[in-house]
Amino acid sequence: FRIVSQTVSSFDELLAKLKRIIGQNTPPHTLSVVAKCIGAMAGSAPEKKRNAYIEASLSELKSGGPQIKQLALMSIGDIGRKVNLSSHKGLDQIVFSSFEEESQSIRASASYALGSITAGSLSSYLVGLLQLLDKRREYSYLLLRSVREVVSCYFGRSDEIAQFTPQIFAALVKHTDSKEDAVRGEVAECLGGLAKIEPEKTIKFLHDSLSSKTPFTRAVAVGALRYSLSDEVQKVVGTRFGQFLRMFEDSDLEVRRQAILTFEAVLKTTDLINKAENSKLMESVVLQTLYQELEPNQNFIRIMDAGALKIRIDKHLPLRRAAFDTLATIVRACPYRLDMDEFYQWTMQGVLDPEEDIVARTWDMYFQISQNPSLEASLRNLGAGKARKPITDSKGKSVQAMHKILLNFVKKKMITLKQASSTETERASECTKKALMTVFTMVEIPGMEQAAEFTTLVGRIKQTKGIAREIEEANKALEALR
Repeated sequence: FRIVSQTVSSFDELLAKLKRIIGQNTPPHTLSVVAKCIGAMAGSAPEKKRNAYIEASLSELKSGGPQIKQLALMSIGDIGRKVNLSSHKGLDQIVFSSFEEESQSIRASASYALGSITAGSLSSYLVGLLQLLDKRREYSYLLLRSVREVVSCYFGRSDEIAQFTPQIFAALVKHTDSKEDAVRGEVAECLGGLAKIEPEKTIKFLHDSLSSKTPFTRAVAVGALRYSLSDEVQKVVGTRFGQFLRMFEDSDLEVRRQAILTFEAVLKTTDLINKAENSKLMESVVLQTLYQELEPNQNFIRIMDAGALKIRIDKHLPLRRAAFDTLATIVRACPYRLDMDEFYQWTMQGVLDPEEDIVARTWDMYFQISQNPSLEASLRNLGAGKARKPITDSKGKSVQAMHKILLNFVKKKMITLKQASSTETERASECTKKALMTVFTMVEIPGMEQAAEFTTLVGRIKQTKGIAREIEEANKALEALR
C-alpha cells in the first residue's frame, strides 16, 4: 500500500475500494485492518491529499454512522503515529469529543486515536492529554488507554521520549489508588510499559509501593510488574523479585490475586524463578499459598435472597480462579518443582467445587497432566487412591480415592444435564466431555489396571446412556489428537 499510494490516482482508487468494504456489520478486526491500510497509504501520499482525507474524516465524525466514525478515528490515529498532525488545529479536542459518544466501540477508537496522534507529536499533544487525565476523571479509563498507546509506541526508542517520562510518571502515580478496577488495571499496564522505557526509576517506585498502606496501590504495583518483563527490566528487578513474591501473603484479596497473576506471567516468560532465593520462596510461600487459595472461603461468600432465586456471591472466586490457572501453568512448565501427591490432594477437590468454572479448570488441568508421559506414575497412584491424606468434598466428607470423586462428579453432571437451563446444560456437557477425555486417557496408562476400582468405574461410565453424547464426543476428540 505504501508503494502504490505514492501517486495521487492510486490513493484515490484504493481509498474508495477500501471504504466500500465497510458496512453496518463489518467486524472490528476488519475495521482495524482497513484503518491501518488507509493510515499506511495516507502516510506516504502527498501532503495535500493526506490533509484532505483527514478533513473529510473529521467531517464524518459529525455525520457518519458508527462504523464510519470508528474507521475515521482509527485511520487518523494510524496516520498520526507516523506523521505530525499538529497543523490540524484543535485535532486532539475534536478526537476527545468522541469520548462522549454512546457507542463503546467509538469511544475506544477515539482513545486509540488520541493516544496515537499524541505519540506522533509529543510536544504538541502530551501536555493536553495529561491535563485531561487530571481534570476529566469521568474519562480516566479511556484517557489512560490513550497514555498506554503513547508509551507503547516508544518501546526501544526511549531516548525520543526521555524528556517527557517524568510528566507521564507523575500523572500515572495520581491514579494508583483509584477505586475503579478498570482504571487501576490501565495504570498498571502504563507503569509496566514505562518500566520498559525507564526501568530503574519505575521498578524502584513499584518496589517501594509494595509497602503502601493502600491495598489498591499495592495491587497496582505488583500487577504492573507483569507488563514490564523485558530482558532489561528483569536485570533491574533482580533481588527485589522476592519482595513481589511476598505479596502472596498480603491481607488483601486483590493484592494476592495480582501477585498470583504476575507470578504466572513471570513463570511463562522469564527465568527469574530459577534464581536460588526465588526458588526457595516458591516452595515455602508460593505453592503453599496457592494451595490454600483453592478452597472456598466462607468468610467471603454470601447468599443473596432474590425471592425464588438464591444468588451465591463469592468475592474469593477470582482469586481461586487465578490460583487454579497458575498451578496449571506450573504443572505444565515445571512439574519437577511439585510433590505430585500433595498437588493432587489439593487440586482434586476442584472437581467437587460448587462453581462450574472451577470444575472446568480442574479437568482442563488434569487433561494436560494426562498428556505428559513423565507424570504417568503419579496418575497411577492417583487412580489407585494412594494419597497421604484424605481428599474431602465441600462438606468435609472424605472421598480420597479418585474413583469415588469421579462417581460423584458423573452423578452430579447427569442431574445437571437433565434439569438445568440450556446454558448450564452446555457448560456441564463441555465439562463432562473434558473429564471423560481425561479418565479415558488415564485408563490407557501402562500399569493402571492395578487401580481396579478406578478402571472398573471408567468401564461402567463408558456404557452410561445418560451421557452417551458426551462419551462419543470425548472419543472423537481423543482420536483427533492421536
